[in-house]
Amino acid sequence: MCLITSSVNLPRMTHPEPMLYFIAAVFVLAGFVKGVVGLGLPTV
Repeated sequence: MCLITSSVNLPRMTHPEPMLYFIAAVFVLAGFVKGVVGLGLPTV
């Protein structure tokens, strides 16, 4: 069991926060762009 638990704790997943912040920023940016395009298209 010790070998399995040690293989589960991968070093690259010890700090997933920066990746989560990056993904959240991408979604916020995509939502902002979609909102701007949605507001701009009816006026054109």
